[in-house]
Amino acid sequence: MRRFLALVTLSVLLPGAASAACILGDSDGDGLSDDCDNCPYVPNNWIADRQLDDDNDGIGNACDSCLLGPNYLDADNDTIPDACDECPNGDDTVDTDNDGIADDCDNCPTTPNNWINDHQNDSDGDGIGDACDTCLGNNNIDGDGDGVPDDCDICLLGPDNLDTDNDGAPDDCDNCPLVSNNWIVDPQLDDDNDGVGNACDLCPGEDDSLDTDGDGVPICQDICLLGNDFDDADGDILPDACDNCPTVANYQVGDFNRDTDNDGVGDACDVCPNHPDTADADNDGIPDGCDTCPNGNDALDADNDGVPDACDQCPGVDDALGATDNDGDGYGACLDCNDANPAIHPGAHDVANNGIDEDCAWGDAFRLTQPSPGVTGLVNTWTMSGAQPNQTLAVVGSLTPGSTPVPQCPGMVLPMANPVLVGTTLANGQGAGSVAQIVPPSVSGRSAGFIAVQLPSCRQSEVILTTFP
Repeated sequence: MRRFLALVTLSVLLPGAASAACILGDSDGDGLSDDCDNCPYVPNNWIADRQLDDDNDGIGNACDSCLLGPNYLDADNDTIPDACDECPNGDDTVDTDNDGIADDCDNCPTTPNNWINDHQNDSDGDGIGDACDTCLGNNNIDGDGDGVPDDCDICLLGPDNLDTDNDGAPDDCDNCPLVSNNWIVDPQLDDDNDGVGNACDLCPGEDDSLDTDGDGVPICQDICLLGNDFDDADGDILPDACDNCPTVANYQVGDFNRDTDNDGVGDACDVCPNHPDTADADNDGIPDGCDTCPNGNDALDADNDGVPDACDQCPGVDDALGATDNDGDGYGACLDCNDANPAIHPGAHDVANNGIDEDCAWGDAFRLTQPSPGVTGLVNTWTMSGAQPNQTLAVVGSLTPGSTPVPQCPGMVLPMANPVLVGTTLANGQGAGSVAQIVPPSVSGRSAGFIAVQLPSCRQSEVILTTFP
């Protein structure tokens, strides 16, 4: 009415103004030209509607699609004015589940849950409607990244869908991942609290994690605590670290790693039975107890006679066959310094100072007397004569026959084992001298051998044997 009065007033004041402003046709035939009609295609003349425009957006109520606000405000550009837009943040025309709620404003865009039958309920406030919420908890927190929210996650340590034994307990939370022991049948029982369930516990009552040798076998099941149970070069069931013959099978029935001489090497691979294999003075790989030549490498035998070079008295001659023995004394020419006299040969008694080297050892012997008084517990004296003047005379003795090289005299070998130095003296101008020493009571009733060596000229005395009462 106010607008009508305004038009009348203008017509009176300015004759011809109304006809000049409203000069277009009248499409809706409501008596108002289109350019002055706020609904040019819907009749809403002054009498029937009076061109009402309640929201003042220039569009009359009769043709206004949104009476709640201006039609020209449309933030999401979906042609629906913001004031009447059910989903001002998205396209109202896209509604996948046809529940009347546009997808962009639907908390279950693929499950119908409109305002009438579900009211878009979201009990846990996680932005996902109850109608399509797989977890009535916070769906946005998933610590193990398995796609299952923590509030509904069976196993927070790993993927819920990885369950090798199909017992319903995911592997990462299953104390027997390869043996079925689900929450119903066994309830993951672990009586010894070692983290391994009863159903698969190799060591019930003990901690399965105890594995001192790191071979993956718990102590209670470990065959060999010294090393890997699975290393068994000879395939005899006994692991190498506990096998006294690791490359020779010796754990069969009847042997069981027998080690008769207790040297740590099993009989099946013992190169020197009944003797300790670890004793090898010359380091030739052959234990002393079975060493042909304890003073040298048994493998070196230039003349191939079976006698190692270090112990070969006839280098270049086959000792086994023997050199020519003209005097029949059992010694070939390579050993016999006089092969025409059977009384002269190695080991023969060398009569002192007779000018003859009967034992073929370092020339004629000088004389060494029996110890005087020849009684244990007292000082005994050994006297030498016929030696070279001003030479050192060393007297040695032993309770055991054998052979011992003299370091100062290459090639000289004393006929005794483990000799003990009795004493030394300097020969006088006549080649005589003596040494004195207490003979311990422990020698009583035993025989001892004595010999004197002249140094540095490397000459021996005769060997004397003494039995102490």
